[in-house]
Amino acid sequence: MLDAHFDIYRYFVIVKSSMSTKKSLKIQPSFKKILKKLSQFLLARPFISVAVLFILLLILIVTGFVLRTKKQVEVTDILTPKAVEIFQIGQAPTIKVLAEVEKENVITIVAQKPGIVQKLYVEEGEHVNARGTTLAYIADNYQGGSVATLSRKMAQKQFENVRDTFDLQKNLLGKQKEIAQKTDENSDELREINAQSIDETKALISLNEEILSYVDRNLELYEASNSAQVNRDVIAGQKQLKSSFLAATNQLRSALRSTEYSVDSDNPPAQLSDLSREVTLKSLELQEKALELNREISQLQYQMAQVSEAVAYPSSISNGDIEKIHVRVGQYVSLGTPLITMSGCNKAVTATAYVSRQLAQGISLYQSATLKLGEQDFEQTPVFISSEAVRGLSYAVKFAIPEEYYDQVTDLEFIEIELPVAQANTSAIFPFVPIDSVYQSTSGSFIYLNEAGVARVRAVTLGEVYGQFVAVTIGLENADQVIVDRNVIDGDLVEVK
Repeated sequence: MLDAHFDIYRYFVIVKSSMSTKKSLKIQPSFKKILKKLSQFLLARPFISVAVLFILLLILIVTGFVLRTKKQVEVTDILTPKAVEIFQIGQAPTIKVLAEVEKENVITIVAQKPGIVQKLYVEEGEHVNARGTTLAYIADNYQGGSVATLSRKMAQKQFENVRDTFDLQKNLLGKQKEIAQKTDENSDELREINAQSIDETKALISLNEEILSYVDRNLELYEASNSAQVNRDVIAGQKQLKSSFLAATNQLRSALRSTEYSVDSDNPPAQLSDLSREVTLKSLELQEKALELNREISQLQYQMAQVSEAVAYPSSISNGDIEKIHVRVGQYVSLGTPLITMSGCNKAVTATAYVSRQLAQGISLYQSATLKLGEQDFEQTPVFISSEAVRGLSYAVKFAIPEEYYDQVTDLEFIEIELPVAQANTSAIFPFVPIDSVYQSTSGSFIYLNEAGVARVRAVTLGEVYGQFVAVTIGLENADQVIVDRNVIDGDLVEVK
């Protein structure tokens, strides 16, 4: 306590001495007397002086606190509200994905065979009027030769020969069929003729048999009266006559049997004739079909040769404009080398995002996705969502880009798409909030809400993470406005961007 009193006394002494040394400071005599009496009083009563000093110090602290609080209130009153982004509970969350742009009419023609670029028939910027227009010629050597062209000419000559001789060969086959038919008919006619001669042969045989009977009776008579060998010569003549008629009769009987055998349709001769006709006709039919097949094969070989030759002549697949020529005359190209890029007149553009199965099944069909083209955005609903994985384990979500945005995108570039991944009114189950709006600490998770223009903190319980969003199982109600920006504290004035 004495030390404190001594410090106070020393303070007043220093102030008094300093005031006396400054010439510019003119102190009144009455003030000097008061200061002298005060110092004497403090030296005489140290305990009272310390108490008074503490009271003055307390008054000074309270006064400073009141003034500082008033100043803070005045500063708060003039603060500008912070512009923040709001996520309304009940709206569908979105996930940002990249989508690949495909201009369906932008095609790069590539080399389908290795070789030397011999000719270029188009220039950059030129318009191609029709599909199938020849764009370039790729030769096998620097002299411009092409084995495919020679093969095509050989196949063409062979086909022309087969085509020109086809009718003649088919006519010859028809004649051979007619010959086979006529031969069979001739055999039938001969059998008919032989059948007609059977009765005549039988009659002749019967006549010969009667003559033989007459000769036999004469021989019996001559032999009976030939006691003196007077009829020897006559008997010999009769026997010779009998032998002649027997030989003739045997020949007639043999001819009769042969004729009867040949004219019978159940016997092999008649069957052989029919079989021969059928075999000949069938063989000629096979030859005719082989002839037709040969013509078709020759035509197909000619077409194959044309296809092989066309590989050396890259052509357009539609009408359009030549955008870029990637090669020059005399350059060697290998299989698959880009030759010419062209764009068709049909300005159809699609953007395809490849997403997981969970995301593909959860895309909202009630809200449009937002496609970002540079600084310009537009909304579009997907035209197709694949039900099976099309690229690895990813599913395709395809969007059609309107024709007015055709010139703002490039083929095979990637654009950003915001996909709505849940149906509207998500608070019916658990509301979703952006992950960026959630603050986490050792004490738990909390978010800031916009309550009548003031940021207020609220503790929440989190659920499953869904892309860039997380479910809030406890702590949020429908129509709550979640502040997404992370530049606010509890009590800040805010306004929605």
